[in-house]
Amino acid sequence: MTDRLPSLNALRAFEAAARLGSLTKAAEELSVTPAAISHQLRALEAELGTKLLAREGRRVVPTRQAEAGLEDLGRGFGLLIDAVRQMRSPDQNDILTVSVAPSLAAHWLIPRLDRFRARMPEIDVRIDSKWGLSQFEREGIDVAIRYGPGGYQGLYEQRLLEECFFPVCSPRLAEKIGLETPADLARAELIHVDGAVRGFAWPDWYMWLTAAGVAEQVEHRRGLRFYMTTFALQAAILGNGVALGSTALVEELLSAGLLIRPFALGLEAVHAYHLVCPPAALDRPHIRAFAEWLEEEAAAMSHAAPEEGAAAICEPTSLPQASSPVE
Repeated sequence: MTDRLPSLNALRAFEAAARLGSLTKAAEELSVTPAAISHQLRALEAELGTKLLAREGRRVVPTRQAEAGLEDLGRGFGLLIDAVRQMRSPDQNDILTVSVAPSLAAHWLIPRLDRFRARMPEIDVRIDSKWGLSQFEREGIDVAIRYGPGGYQGLYEQRLLEECFFPVCSPRLAEKIGLETPADLARAELIHVDGAVRGFAWPDWYMWLTAAGVAEQVEHRRGLRFYMTTFALQAAILGNGVALGSTALVEELLSAGLLIRPFALGLEAVHAYHLVCPPAALDRPHIRAFAEWLEEEAAAMSHAAPEEGAAAICEPTSLPQASSPVE
């Protein structure tokens, strides 16, 4: 027996997978691929000579042997983070770190950051792009923007943005195939975002086509598929098909003329974007200033007039979420 420590990266992979119950979520948190997490776990199990995780349905859970050290391991990583924070330059400690999903960062937050910088030039902002709830202290996150149902226990939360989903495409594609009625989508390539992979509840093509009354005329299963909305929107900009855009994510693209909204009908998402942070964080002036600015930006967007020619018609989503015939 030896007291030599295994790879810290492998220990982090195990701790994250055990805590989150998913190799995919652990990979997202640590900004690596699920394959890398699997490799690190296999190497760690080989070095320790014991099985660490077991499958229970779609989740992974720690084995009895692994549970013996899991709590201390999590506490140890917390101590390491505290130690590094104390050694970090004071200038680094003044940086405000915001955790936000990649697509919302790219299409909503970053285009607005210049306005916050103009208001508070002394505050530096770091964008940490990821899905899933943040371990604020552990990860050094000050505030997060999360898409979900709300009700984040023990945290301050403010509902920021309601989402309405509707078809978007490049102006050139709309002219080429003649998108005049929803039935014309039968001639278009549909672009999908596999949001169900991340457990999110949002409208899909089957729901929109059903609401438009053309589900029997348009094959909703076909088309390009992406894991991230930003990739789907880029494909739409390039004329590769028609995507389902959402209010927050396509506002700038519509204004710039890179995308158009050929049909007014939209579907209201069940969930929304929320500002989330530990309540005590709002006692820090730069965090409170950023939170107040976010709330102002969200309120300004919700009160803005709709794009000309695309009057907002947003129907509540009452169809089954992601359990439609897409399966």
